[in-house]
Amino acid sequence: MSHHATLNHPFWQYSLQIYAADGMEELCLTLQNEHEIDVNILLFSTWLATQYRILDISLLEQNTRLQYWQNTIIPPVRQARIALGNHERNHTLYTELKTVELRAEQEVQAILWSMHHEFALCSDSSNVTTIIRQNIEHYWTSIQKIKPVSEKTHYPIPLMLFCDWMLTDTKGKI
Repeated sequence: MSHHATLNHPFWQYSLQIYAADGMEELCLTLQNEHEIDVNILLFSTWLATQYRILDISLLEQNTRLQYWQNTIIPPVRQARIALGNHERNHTLYTELKTVELRAEQEVQAILWSMHHEFALCSDSSNVTTIIRQNIEHYWTSIQKIKPVSEKTHYPIPLMLFCDWMLTDTKGKI
């Protein structure tokens, strides 16, 4: 199997479908830029639910390749794109950085896809929406654990909107 084939998998297609929904790109960027939410993990948590799998943050934290891409590769590319975009959004390098950032995000999604069978199947007869809710809550709780007490917050409104959309607007689409 070629590396290209591993980049085009059901989780990537799911993410493209969700991201293309009306208003979802802006919502995801708000979650990423203003609330420090890793949209790949958020999308993965909801996609896992469609597979009746439970998000286990410890599995993500233990994957050194995933951590490398999330913490070493993507942040400087994103920072360079944002910095250039603040002043020269029409510069060809800005467009190239967007492409590189998207490609790096796709690599992260391929890593997540490759490990999806490691996540436990739901042991009861929960429906997808219940598992979506649980997985998003697990992810949010993990984010809050690493923050100082003074910075802990309730769900930000954009995350509530994302969750509501996933629980209502996707019925029959996922």
